[in-house]
Amino acid sequence: MLTTLIPEFASQCLTAKNEPFKEHALGQWFKSEFSDYLTNIISRPDLKLTCSIGQGKWAEIPWIGIFNPEITIRAEKGFYAVILFSADMEEVYFCLGQGVTEPRKEFGRKFKTEMERRAELIRDRVTEYSKSFIPGPVELGGSTQLARDYDPAIAFYNKFETLDLPSEDELINQLLFLIFCFDLLVVRGGIDNLETATDILDDNGTVESVVEKRRYIRHSRIERNSNASKNAKKVHGFVCQGCCFDFAKYYGERGEGYIEAHHLIPLESLDEGQTVSMDPRTDFAVLCGNCHRMVHRNKPLLTIEQLKKLHKISDLRKLFGE
Repeated sequence: MLTTLIPEFASQCLTAKNEPFKEHALGQWFKSEFSDYLTNIISRPDLKLTCSIGQGKWAEIPWIGIFNPEITIRAEKGFYAVILFSADMEEVYFCLGQGVTEPRKEFGRKFKTEMERRAELIRDRVTEYSKSFIPGPVELGGSTQLARDYDPAIAFYNKFETLDLPSEDELINQLLFLIFCFDLLVVRGGIDNLETATDILDDNGTVESVVEKRRYIRHSRIERNSNASKNAKKVHGFVCQGCCFDFAKYYGERGEGYIEAHHLIPLESLDEGQTVSMDPRTDFAVLCGNCHRMVHRNKPLLTIEQLKKLHKISDLRKLFGE
């Protein structure tokens, strides 16, 4: 139970930090028993849970990240739901936070300002629910730069005393509600500045609605996702499933291993906040650039079978399939 796992971890962590880090029993327990319990609570195969007490040495701020692979599976960038422990282990925070390592490299002295700007954008994107949390930044009491960088990166949070926790049901509900807000943030554009993104035009030359733009950008993000794209290509190969064009056959070595991944599920068919399946076998196809553009050109998106029936695609399939 969280009501026992959290105080047990907090009470042992300060003592453990005075002991050798490598293969410490607390680290093994944190990444197994604690992680397994949270994984069972969340019960979401589309999310990735990572527990960290440090890399090579003890972290000043232990954390448990809940990542959507559509956005990131790394704590260094993007945004994610996260459980943070204060440096003195007296408090635990359920947060919607951001990766700090890559923004620190990019923005340097302006890092804090940029993190606060993004945090404000996150709060505005889920404004009807953010009032259920405390607005960031947090004060984790860290002394290292990395630990201090977490503070302005937090958009909103709820805080609990590790030795005076609410009931198990309340903690679980808080965690699941945090993940609900995280899901909604993904759908609503995350930390993308949609108003400054390139206008997405339909064939009549008119700017699509904000909702349509969000869906278009999100669909593109899914298809660019390195893990999903790579796995889809492993499953389906590198020959276009529409016209049978084989880049390696016609471009030689330069074309080897090239194809575009296409996500088959139309996002407009999903309710807001509904999760997106990213199974490489069932949720993706591989297409050449021409076929991919034709699938996306009008709404609704074409299915692969509909694409194959277009005009003279059958002639291309015969030509390229030879």
